[in-house]
Amino acid sequence: MAKKKQKKKRIKVSDKGFNFEREMSKKLSLWWTNGNREDVIWRTSQSGGRATTRLKKGLTTKYQYGDLTFTDPIAQPLFDMFLIECKRGYSNDVDVLDCIDVPDNRETKPEIYEWWDKAQKEKEVGGRHEVLIILKRNRRLKVVFIRHGFLSILESYCGSCIGTKIIQVGQDIDILRLDNFLRLLTPETIGTILSDIREI
Repeated sequence: MAKKKQKKKRIKVSDKGFNFEREMSKKLSLWWTNGNREDVIWRTSQSGGRATTRLKKGLTTKYQYGDLTFTDPIAQPLFDMFLIECKRGYSNDVDVLDCIDVPDNRETKPEIYEWWDKAQKEKEVGGRHEVLIILKRNRRLKVVFIRHGFLSILESYCGSCIGTKIIQVGQDIDILRLDNFLRLLTPETIGTILSDIREI
């Protein structure tokens, strides 16, 4: 008698997102500490939900905006610089071409712009300098969305990005692979940029 095939348990979208946040917490922790520690970065409370709830009451929670925050002060400079959002899935919803060929009179913005606008608002409230969105679509490599102007600043500190695949979306957003971004940017460079910003 043939055995019945067991149905694969479907993973909830929210669970997939939480797992990705944990994965990125570990990856960024190891990158920040040169491979020595995997616990200096972790998920924010309710993936930023607590900060949003408090904001509605007129209260701010500086390092609880976005999806990730530091658990050890040694990683604080990363979050002084960036508000970090993690996105997982969206294989059928995110299309860079939507930022170009969608008619201007469409009621809803392309998904990329929705994410970017929301993160920019939280960046301002949270007192950060830049937005960093990390996206992992199904069966695809991880990419980051950063402000075009920041990538230009980064090049002035780290050298040219020639040879790195970069897609520019509109006037403001550059997209490149996460691993390339982390090779270009170093914790030391973030510290230098922050120091220079404070001196201005």
